[in-house]
Amino acid sequence: MRASRLDLRVLLQVEGLFVLALAVVGLLSASERAEAHDPSWEFVRCRAPAKTLTFNERVICANADLRKLDHALGTAYRAKEAFLNPAQTEALRRDHNEWGVDACQDIKGPQRPYDLARNCLLEALPLRRQFVEALPVDRADVSYRLSRFERVILKNYVGGPGVLNMMISGHDDAVRAGLRRVLTAIMPGEANQNIPVSAPHTASDFIQNAFGDGATLEADRYFVDFGGRIHEGSRQGMFVVDLETGDMTMASINAFPSPALYIWELACTPQSLKDFARDRFRRQADRSAKDFASLFGDQPEPVQKYVSSKPCQ
Repeated sequence: MRASRLDLRVLLQVEGLFVLALAVVGLLSASERAEAHDPSWEFVRCRAPAKTLTFNERVICANADLRKLDHALGTAYRAKEAFLNPAQTEALRRDHNEWGVDACQDIKGPQRPYDLARNCLLEALPLRRQFVEALPVDRADVSYRLSRFERVILKNYVGGPGVLNMMISGHDDAVRAGLRRVLTAIMPGEANQNIPVSAPHTASDFIQNAFGDGATLEADRYFVDFGGRIHEGSRQGMFVVDLETGDMTMASINAFPSPALYIWELACTPQSLKDFARDRFRRQADRSAKDFASLFGDQPEPVQKYVSSKPCQ
């Protein structure tokens, strides 16, 4: 997790954008979150003492154009919230926190820091407002696919650890709830002839192994996420989401006592996703088997593959 409870205030005012009244889940208890929740979106408080503001906040407060852009962004958030359910609002707040952490952090150039930050924010604030205004507000029509809203927010986790790492501790926002819903729909829930009993058989089992190392976007379409390293013989989980359709397929990789690849998919999963994901899973399984065998100076054993194809319901 990126911040301790002592960092809460900084996280909520991060990067001088506007203050979020709702604490990040995991930093506060459920009762504290309920007390802290304010449905409004607050703006940068330029009347606060300068020493309490972040650098970007001071830049915004010192520039009339930036203050207007910040106000417009907050207005866009409040307008969008009117169409969102509580879980979607929570997901958007989380996404804003992540965006705020990264906003204008990698700027470089010959100008002094104030000028660089001002120019960057002049571009970043309108782009974020456009993102918020265009954000879909739909809900999932079937349990085994992610909605457009869930997919758009999920895509923003690419390139960094995001908040998927906290899937184990809760799922009160739309993205984590959506992922758990789809994982549950795909998992068979019990051992069957296609998947040995040694493999995970519940969504909770899978989540324990599949979240932790961030995600990548491949072929400009597929969200690929996989959990911790397998070098010490641990089980590793992976899943792939087709960001165009909302379909998902998943796998578990085991290097010990013998290499095994367990794949879960639905009968209605598009063949293009099946082909892409199976190839991706196989390459990761082969690599894991090779890495684990090299620890002992051995040649890797062949990876056994098992596939479960569950009917869509």
